[in-house]
Amino acid sequence: NLYLSVFQSWPSAQTPMYSYAQFLTDQNNYSESARIFNLHWTQFRSILQEPLREEALRNLIHAVHEQENAQKALSASLSPAASQLLELSLAYEKEYPATPPVRSIQFLRPSMHFKYGQFEQAIAESQKLFDKNPADDIGKRCFENLRVAYYKQKNCERTFGWATELLKQKSPGMNDYAADLRAIREESLFLWADTTEDDRRSAELFEKIARDPEMQRLRDKSLFNAYVRTQKQGDKLKAIELADQLQKISPNYEGLDS
Repeated sequence: NLYLSVFQSWPSAQTPMYSYAQFLTDQNNYSESARIFNLHWTQFRSILQEPLREEALRNLIHAVHEQENAQKALSASLSPAASQLLELSLAYEKEYPATPPVRSIQFLRPSMHFKYGQFEQAIAESQKLFDKNPADDIGKRCFENLRVAYYKQKNCERTFGWATELLKQKSPGMNDYAADLRAIREESLFLWADTTEDDRRSAELFEKIARDPEMQRLRDKSLFNAYVRTQKQGDKLKAIELADQLQKISPNYEGLDS
């Protein structure tokens, strides 16, 4: 440290500065190691040779990430460390697009956006990573994050559209998500129908569930709700038709008698 305070601008300082930053990381002093790795990268990246250059950038990203992990998201504004992490992730992706760690480093971007409640950016970044490779671990984590983000936004129509579009994709690995996507599609359509104030439109959406052969879990409840909403709009003949259909497929459905 004393050596660096005197000779840090000298080319000979590259190795001791890098070693010192690694030592600080080993001691879990991420704030200081991030500072030294950043100084090292800024000062020596133009002269570093591979594979040390890639390693130095990756170690800087790791230190900044650990530094950021210790901070709580107090608002929707990114912390300085989170902002730097986004920049470093993009820089790594640009310079080393084919290395094994690149997917994990790319994943830091949606992670930061999720942490700070920036859901639109998080969804866009996650979808991009998922589409590129839905089969690997990062793809699976992106899918879970997307599921959570769409439900948190409470936009059932949008969630239904997202799941519907993904079910159409035939790329490798998508079959693993088919069951989850069908469940998301059915649940989101049901919630969309349930929260729709217009009785006619609500009844149409509930009927859509009841008529879809892939939506059997909520079929009976949806048909009953379609019957109730149709009654509310005063269409007694259609309501009777729906009640008869429900009685045929589920004669003991609770509430049907009344």
